[in-house]
Amino acid sequence: MATNRADDSWRPVCPTSRLNTATRWPRSIAHLRDVLGDQTYEPLAHKGETMTTAVMVTYAYDQIDQARTELPAVSK
Repeated sequence: MATNRADDSWRPVCPTSRLNTATRWPRSIAHLRDVLGDQTYEPLAHKGETMTTAVMVTYAYDQIDQARTELPAVSK
């Protein structure tokens, strides 16, 4: 995220960008709970909360690699 530095405080260049992100999370979580159901959502949320940064990054890269592998099959 691009930032401005003023008075030793960091803030987004676009003042609404943080607000937009902050207001989307509760709706996204509510949607996931709705689609998955609490019994499925809760263990997955807990697993995500307990992941280390290194595990999160590895998981993200694995998902990207998987999507790249599947992309040629979809585009044909």
